[in-house]
Amino acid sequence: MRQNTRERTFLITHLNKNADLAVLRSVVAMMAILMTSSMASAGKKFDAWTPLYHGIDHARGISDGSDGRPQIVTAIRVDLTASGLSFTSTPGNGRAPLDTLSETTSEFLDRTAAQVAINTSFYSPCCSGSPQNKDIIGLAITDGVQVSPAQSEARAALLLSLLNTAEFVNTVSDSFSTDNIDTAFSGSNFVLGIGRDLPSSADAIHPARTLVGLGDRDSLGDNRLLYLLTIDDGLPGVSEGATRRESAEWLLRAGAHTGANLDGGGSTLLAMRDPPSGQIERLNAKVGGERSNANHLGIFASPLSAPASPQFAPLWFAGLPDNSVADFSAEDAMENTSPGSPTGLDDDYYFTGTYADPIGVVSVDEPLGNLERALIAFDPPNDRQLRFHFNLTEQEAASNTTFRYLTAAFQQDGGGSKSALIELRFNGEITDAFSLGEGEEFMSVEFSANRVMAQPGANVLSLSLVGGDAQWTNLDFHRLDIRIVPEPSSAIPALICLVLVFAVHREIERVV
Repeated sequence: MRQNTRERTFLITHLNKNADLAVLRSVVAMMAILMTSSMASAGKKFDAWTPLYHGIDHARGISDGSDGRPQIVTAIRVDLTASGLSFTSTPGNGRAPLDTLSETTSEFLDRTAAQVAINTSFYSPCCSGSPQNKDIIGLAITDGVQVSPAQSEARAALLLSLLNTAEFVNTVSDSFSTDNIDTAFSGSNFVLGIGRDLPSSADAIHPARTLVGLGDRDSLGDNRLLYLLTIDDGLPGVSEGATRRESAEWLLRAGAHTGANLDGGGSTLLAMRDPPSGQIERLNAKVGGERSNANHLGIFASPLSAPASPQFAPLWFAGLPDNSVADFSAEDAMENTSPGSPTGLDDDYYFTGTYADPIGVVSVDEPLGNLERALIAFDPPNDRQLRFHFNLTEQEAASNTTFRYLTAAFQQDGGGSKSALIELRFNGEITDAFSLGEGEEFMSVEFSANRVMAQPGANVLSLSLVGGDAQWTNLDFHRLDIRIVPEPSSAIPALICLVLVFAVHREIERVV
């Protein structure tokens, strides 16, 4: 994908005028990602996750603006099962006015000696670059002590227990307990999540975003992966903020299934302690000085001692888990035979890639409005399907790859009293058949690449309605995750062979 002349000119000018290390790194990283391909969604990509500490990985994403506004995204993924992991946040200020004494993210990271830090809660008064007493908006708990009570203005709270379990709660409508909760902070609202109270107000561009999300590590709903994201602004033609929907898409693209919006704008900052040097470094491309914020999340982690365990990461998705099928179109109850078309309403959806004739090259993902929203019994019996077409690289199609498909039923005839039996196929091979009913948050199916004959180039994943008493089932979203286990290195066995040969040679010399 080529970078346009306007972007190249801005980058060169910006690099000459601003020596901020984080901005330089972010822009250079963006240029590198633009020259590679890591996700099917054209123009929006994450690079590979890179381990920073035991249980903490880092990735950077970009949108080059070809299908939306340009964006630089910085992401941290935390494996909550990792040993040596703990959290802290900004403490209360005792008898002083309001809740906390503010500090910049770098000051917080320096004071706590944590490895990673990010701004979290909304607060007032705003905004200053120097310490001030601040009132946190929404529930906040630091080291087991409540610093701020729950408030309706910031109802999307993340609770972290002493055992590093995590859950989101709506502090206005959910029943929840803060017993054994060690750390908590709140965002203004949820932007992603089945069954969550998502905003219905107009979706405006915000100059910068700080986001938090939860995803699954081993099993459905285990919430063992914590995601922290920033989306930058202040870089015209490179990163220009984000809407709520764009924020939700980046959370989903990172691997989260539920997420919330934290304090953004000038407060947005993600920083780390550089593992080799111990120096504090900004990770996101913030232009200008740091704001003194009321609350931060700090993460303590052990140094890397072994290769990180590979985790599932999204390969592609269609729609969002947002309690809606508005992205898709109503079904036509007509026979739509494969391969369908990437330009019209049917049962086939095409991601960017190259396909056999008559499809050919698909340069951008097909509009979601071209995909039907439901599996229905009114379709002809041999065509009660939805089919997703996508490309795989040789590495992604290798035998050491595992896939995981996720979906959820949004609405269904019978109002939850019925279910649909759905068969999942990959390149024609049956992977599983599952029953899906309204109200089930997520359904996932996991399978290996060699089991389904995954291949480099074009592949197809299909859903077929094969039974059940539901006449129609609306599907909220579709997502295919991928996990690649590195092949064992041949260097160690070769070294062992050399050592054995040398030992045998020495023994022969001794005997002779």
